[in-house]
Amino acid sequence: MTADLKKYSILSEMSDEMLAVFSEYLTARRFKQGSLIFVEKMQGESLFFIETGSISLTKMVTEGVEKRLAQLGPGDSFGELAVIDGGARVVTARAVEDAQTLVFSREGLARLSGQRPDIAVVFVLSLFRRTVWLVRQNVPLMTESLGVES
Repeated sequence: MTADLKKYSILSEMSDEMLAVFSEYLTARRFKQGSLIFVEKMQGESLFFIETGSISLTKMVTEGVEKRLAQLGPGDSFGELAVIDGGARVVTARAVEDAQTLVFSREGLARLSGQRPDIAVVFVLSLFRRTVWLVRQNVPLMTESLGVES
């Protein structure tokens, strides 16, 4: 399983030994086509790694109207912020087709931090770099929506 985990950018900096330990904190979860995984504004607590299938991330733009922001597949992850802050979800996630995921929870991060702080630090730093990358990728979109040139 550890070799498979290296395909996720958030985990790519971990050694095989670290991945073996990290994998003990993951839970497999399946979603049928059309299933809601989580809803915008819902309290978040888990990060999802997509093994198979396809997940759509949408944002409510007006009442009853959603805009698709991304369609993710194997090797992608989503829900990163929930592991760190446990705040409200900023998008809705839905299975476009049957999907198999690996789930890492806030509670798992707390346990990992207590038992293997070295692995937790590598994970959190990688998660932070991923979040910064996502923000930078979306700056043009954000400035465009504000009517500002980047």
